[in-house]
Amino acid sequence: MSCQNNSSANRDGGWNLVRLSTVDSTNEYVKRRRDILPDRTVVTARTQTGGKGRQGKEWLSPPGGLYASLLYEPAPPPEIASRVSLLLACLLCRIGKQEGLPMLYKWPNDLVVEGGKVAGILPELSGQPQPGLVVGLGVNLSTMPRLESSEGLPPTAWSRHGTAPSADRLLERLLAMLDREWLNRSTDPLAGVRRELEERLWARGETVEVHEGKRSFKAVLTGLTDEGHLVLKTPEGDRSIGSGTIRPVTSG
Repeated sequence: MSCQNNSSANRDGGWNLVRLSTVDSTNEYVKRRRDILPDRTVVTARTQTGGKGRQGKEWLSPPGGLYASLLYEPAPPPEIASRVSLLLACLLCRIGKQEGLPMLYKWPNDLVVEGGKVAGILPELSGQPQPGLVVGLGVNLSTMPRLESSEGLPPTAWSRHGTAPSADRLLERLLAMLDREWLNRSTDPLAGVRRELEERLWARGETVEVHEGKRSFKAVLTGLTDEGHLVLKTPEGDRSIGSGTIRPVTSG
């Protein structure tokens, strides 16, 4: 499905801004149009009919949220590209803190407020042989999905915990902060914010269920490596993982 309503493009603070009314997915829209969209394009939509999260899971996108995708063309080196979503997570937590919202970062790509998922980030490398980096962002501002997330946390909306900014205003602040923190794409986007992000790490010091491929185990979440991997304390000792899912420990 492609855009169903009018769209517009303009230059906004160095970003090429494309506004859509309805689209299947802002990430998919960008990937389909990589050959004509310039570097530093951001696409927003009022609603998405086919939004998705990690591992292809559905991301419901009713009106009242920020749904956007950022394009870096070409993509930075893989070790750098993999950390852009962590920088965005840190910046969202920082904005939340400025607004009095106790937002936490749930590794690897979610934001949580008072036990509910308020936002998700989906980075994707698109195309060969020289891929572009597409980073999707969904934030529940004044509305939220009715379905519970598959990561064991219910959804929530910013407006349930404080006054939510408009989607346009939140995006403007986020892009301005992103450019201040990471304008030189040859540098590590996580280097200057790792400790800040670690301080906002969901379930830090607590026991969580870790799902890594087909293996699952319980461990105490202790921090982040310089590469953005999760550090865990297990009965066999400390270890780090670079991919997987963490969930609250369920009773029974």
